[in-house]
Amino acid sequence: MGFFSDLKNRRLFQIVAAYAAAGWVAIEAVDQLADNDIIPRYLYGIALTWYLCGLIAAIIVGWYHGERGDQTAPLSEIAMLSVIGLFVLAFTGMTVRSNILERAAREAAASSGFDMRRIAVTYFRDVAPGGESQHIADALTEDLILELSRVRSLDVISRNGVAPFRLTGAGPDSVGSVLQAGTVVGGEVEQMGDSIRINFRLHEGQSGAEFRRLTIVRPVSTVLDTREELVRTAANMLREWLGEEIELRGRERDTRSVAAWALVQRAEKQRKDAEQLIRQDALHDAFAACSRADSLLAQAELVDSAWAEPSILRAAIEYRRSRLVHDPHDAEEPIRRGLAHAERALRLNPGSARALELRGTLTYWWHLLALVVDPQEREQQLVATRADLERAVQLDPTLASAFSTLSHLYARVHDMSSSVLAAQRAYEEDAYLETADVVLWRLVTGQYDQQSFEQSQRWCDTGASRFPNDYRFAQCRLLLMTTRAAAANPESAWGLLARIDSLVPQPLREIEHARSLILVGGVLGRAGMPDSANAVLLSARSMFTPELDPEREIYLNEAGIRAVVLNDIDGAIDLLKLYAAAKPDFDLEHGWWWREVRQHPRYAEIAAFQSDHH
Repeated sequence: MGFFSDLKNRRLFQIVAAYAAAGWVAIEAVDQLADNDIIPRYLYGIALTWYLCGLIAAIIVGWYHGERGDQTAPLSEIAMLSVIGLFVLAFTGMTVRSNILERAAREAAASSGFDMRRIAVTYFRDVAPGGESQHIADALTEDLILELSRVRSLDVISRNGVAPFRLTGAGPDSVGSVLQAGTVVGGEVEQMGDSIRINFRLHEGQSGAEFRRLTIVRPVSTVLDTREELVRTAANMLREWLGEEIELRGRERDTRSVAAWALVQRAEKQRKDAEQLIRQDALHDAFAACSRADSLLAQAELVDSAWAEPSILRAAIEYRRSRLVHDPHDAEEPIRRGLAHAERALRLNPGSARALELRGTLTYWWHLLALVVDPQEREQQLVATRADLERAVQLDPTLASAFSTLSHLYARVHDMSSSVLAAQRAYEEDAYLETADVVLWRLVTGQYDQQSFEQSQRWCDTGASRFPNDYRFAQCRLLLMTTRAAAANPESAWGLLARIDSLVPQPLREIEHARSLILVGGVLGRAGMPDSANAVLLSARSMFTPELDPEREIYLNEAGIRAVVLNDIDGAIDLLKLYAAAKPDFDLEHGWWWREVRQHPRYAEIAAFQSDHH
């Protein structure tokens, strides 16, 4: 009797088919219950495992007992069914336990005070000997940050926020605590010959407990596709962790050349090295690292002449160089080179928000350095800058640095409401922007300029919390004591003056002491102590020397306090005339603190004084 005749006599096909049909109906029912959130989703995975293992068991039972009549169960059948049963029980137990732990971790995260949707993606570590693949690890990390940050339902901390933890070995609980992140993503990268292994981990932010891990091993030649796979993997894990869909946007055009991509990542590593050297005041070595980065990017342009990214990065490097030189005239050449790189990038990709931002930023920096003398050309620079930056943030509303530059530009043309809104957008998009302290200070002063003193106080408090060693956020507390936003407390004012003196860098100590002393005078005046206020203001004025204060800012600051707090308009006008001798183009038509001055009969004296000294 043949094998197929045996199968027919044992009715194996009928038994297995009946089990498969009945089991599939049950699986579909479990699937529907899980889709409607009647039962936990993980039960579907357990049911499917039972069904597949049951299918194997049905084959075994059909083989041994498919013939008619009584049959005994041999030891071989019992052993096989026992193995299947033990596997099913073990799998079920581990799955249930894992999901109970995951649920506990989610509940702990939800009750920790950290928002689970606030996500910190820490820099992946290169664990291979020599660390030669760190540029790949950095690129994968930054790519993941960029793609996840485009998911509007997530609050993904920018790479500026996680950069301080790069290569420090800080644990996920430390990162979560400092950044107030409920979810921390991290991992390791290891290049092994022609392959690359990525260990991806997802942690609960407060305790650092690992929620899920996954390993991806792919050929190095497919690293560009691996980037996309890593992003999808992260999105799937976050979906399971947060319990909601994570919808990724489509990627912008990118290179398909692994060689060009690798050159850009090596250049990025050189650029990071340059930034570290700048922080160490090793400018000569920093410029050398910038040159190496630029050389690598020039090679990348040759490898893929249709890819705009190398040109964008070359423009960024030239802008950085232009900010490091001491003589403004030495900045002109790197600005011109940077503009040429930005123009080339825009020819390749006219819709590149970053290229537009760089062209606008370079043009604005050129304008601020006053390297162009012709007034008409300077006005054209300002118009072009504004157009580029506004177009950039329209194309990419997450460009915090572009919003920051726009904020400065708007303030320069006296559009204070737009300046404040742009600064607020910059801070909302990236609270860890490299210029976050400047953005916060602009919010303090911008709200003050609009007489929104309570909002100014709010941003002053935020700045003091974020940058406790920045003297400006102690100085703004003094400033706001001269307004209705805070009580005029002389004792606190003197204490703040002492703190400011301890925080101000040595080169600025004398001038900032004088400015802060003027604010103390304002606090004393508001506290009903006009004689003491006048004495303090005269003391601050006595510190003036042309070497200390070539633009006579001390006179301007005292004039503001006299006009607003002491109602000494004549004294304010006398000081403004002294200030106008150094700054004849000073604009008195804007600013609420000059309102009483503009309405005073002696106001014309200031205009005449400006005209005489122009």
